[in-house]
Amino acid sequence: MLLLLCFSPMDVEAQWWKFWKKRDKSTTTQSVESDAPAGRNLKDVEKERKTAEKFLEKESKKQLREEKKRQEKLAKEMRDSQKAIEKNQKKVLADHRKQQRKIMRNIKTKNSNPSGKGSSILQRYKFRKNSGDGFFLSR
Repeated sequence: MLLLLCFSPMDVEAQWWKFWKKRDKSTTTQSVESDAPAGRNLKDVEKERKTAEKFLEKESKKQLREEKKRQEKLAKEMRDSQKAIEKNQKKVLADHRKQQRKIMRNIKTKNSNPSGKGSSILQRYKFRKNSGDGFFLSR
């Protein structure tokens, strides 16, 4: 009881506050002093931190530019290879069509009747059936 009378709740809270206040001051000065080497003040440390941040920022920008260039180069290579593939496919299709037309022309010339219109007299004579052929084939 005597203790309670000596230390009222307000007094206890004030003592507690003083204790933490002193503790905060001691921890902040210790942390700042531990970060700063001996013989250097806070301004020098802050200046070095800013220069280090600037350097890191420059490096990150440089890396971003290099990565962007690399991505653009890869995209260009992909476009070029795709164009080459499409060009090759078009060439193959054109060659295939050319071969088909050639084959169809050959078929038409073989199946064409030389005795038709526009053929010369010599061609009609050459392709005319000989009456003697039937005799030899039938026996």
